[in-house]
Amino acid sequence: MKSPMKHLMVACAALLVPAMGVSPAHALGPDEYTPPAENLLQQLQAMTGSQANLARTSLENLTTQDGGLIGPDDRVRGITMTATGRVVLSMSRELAPNARADECRGLLVFSDPINEQTSLEELTWTAFCPTAIGMPSWEAGSIQATGEVVAVGTRGMTLFYKIERSGYVTHFDHLTLYHEMSRDRNVGSSYSAGLVFNDRDNRFYTISAVGRAESRTVMARLCRTQATDVLAYHATRFGECTEFEAPVSGQGANLIMDFDGKMYLVSAFSGDEFYPDLSGRTPTGRPSVYTAACGEPPREWTAQDNRTVQMRPQDMFEDILRVSEIEYADFDNTSARDVFTADLGRTEEDDICVHERPAFRHGGGVSLQTSGNMLGLWAGSGVDDDGMFEFAVQPLSVSRPDELNYTVGFDCSVGDLTNEWTTSTLTATLYSLYWEEVGQASISGPGQFACDMGEPTIDVAASAHAEHVKITTSGDDGFMIDRLSLYSGGNEIAEFLAGDGRGWCLSTDPSDANGPWLAAALTGCEAEHVWSLSDLQVQQINSQFQD
Repeated sequence: MKSPMKHLMVACAALLVPAMGVSPAHALGPDEYTPPAENLLQQLQAMTGSQANLARTSLENLTTQDGGLIGPDDRVRGITMTATGRVVLSMSRELAPNARADECRGLLVFSDPINEQTSLEELTWTAFCPTAIGMPSWEAGSIQATGEVVAVGTRGMTLFYKIERSGYVTHFDHLTLYHEMSRDRNVGSSYSAGLVFNDRDNRFYTISAVGRAESRTVMARLCRTQATDVLAYHATRFGECTEFEAPVSGQGANLIMDFDGKMYLVSAFSGDEFYPDLSGRTPTGRPSVYTAACGEPPREWTAQDNRTVQMRPQDMFEDILRVSEIEYADFDNTSARDVFTADLGRTEEDDICVHERPAFRHGGGVSLQTSGNMLGLWAGSGVDDDGMFEFAVQPLSVSRPDELNYTVGFDCSVGDLTNEWTTSTLTATLYSLYWEEVGQASISGPGQFACDMGEPTIDVAASAHAEHVKITTSGDDGFMIDRLSLYSGGNEIAEFLAGDGRGWCLSTDPSDANGPWLAAALTGCEAEHVWSLSDLQVQQINSQFQD
């Protein structure tokens, strides 16, 4: 059974709470990055569509009848959500043949941020036309956000915009990426664009291609910045590019990084078979079946040559989710490998009737939030005559697997030193990549027997993947270790080894580093010390983190 809308809002708001604590080593602000996903494939396997929550919201103030920019023939081409929870749409405008050259042909339409008090039915929407800031008009394609920065696919280029927290839109002109595909150049009505930050190499990646409605492979281009580049910096460029074949959707092609450093392309396609199988019927016969089953005709029938009648595209196509791993380690020889495909079915409540959610046929895909969890997204085709717009959201979640049961192990028999053991309490605190605390546990200090005969351990149950391990001591009875190991689900995933008869000293008394331990204590004696998995280099806890 679908959750009530207010429960959905609580779930969405929980996903959208910004990460607190220290930013990563990369000099990014919260407006440019979205953390990696937790167990991406597991989350995508929970995407059913049948559990999506339909929202119907008013864009009446933006319609042409109210002096706005959106007309009844304008169509949604892509949907995404920023890290702060703005729903963002790309729309193409249907203009008269005699329209001026500078008339808006494409729009960004975005909501106010979602929070616990927000109703999806009562969002406030803003329309942005690029000509308002002197940009040439463009025809909209699919889009994706990282942080508050949105990549927009168009026929000739990928454009980048930042939606400021005030609602003002900044155009990152220096990032504009012109398309020079070796094949399929200028084919189709629009391009697709994906955008992601890769914390493993500190680069932004963007993908562009002529997106398709039905699942197929096309030539795609993957481009990236230099390491540690910031999108807002005027000298940043997507200057290194490679081309390869990949399944890219015209409705939504999202680049997502997983916690394990893998990059995925998640595409929202449409199946092209009528459901149930009515292939033997004439076009006029299919609406007759629909009418008989649903008690009403399909919406917006279109007469063709006064002989046939067809249903709208979302009445005739089913949703196909296709996921590929982008193997980019050898960047010049990047390739895409299919890892998961799912038929999410149609938008029907029963066999044929269409009134449950919009379809991928117009805009759809997934959006990653600051918690590492994702939302499935569907967009309606456009704005109705009464100014109403439909979209659907399905919160995806991760069941906590055994791999989130961590064990921290110590080797506290260090070279020729003596008295390495301690009577003080030791506490292990685990943090995510962006310094959210995900688990903590303590043990009484391991004595001499434990250090001489084995590996003292601390078991920690975590709520998410751990990237940083902090060990804290409660007292001034110095504890010396030369190796720290981290186990996940019983398997060792990291080892930090000092070597050469040296180690790390934990004590609330810095003077413990003097005397016999002077040469052995790598960083003196500290009350706490941090080890980070991201680069497997020992890091002291710094003043930024202490703040």
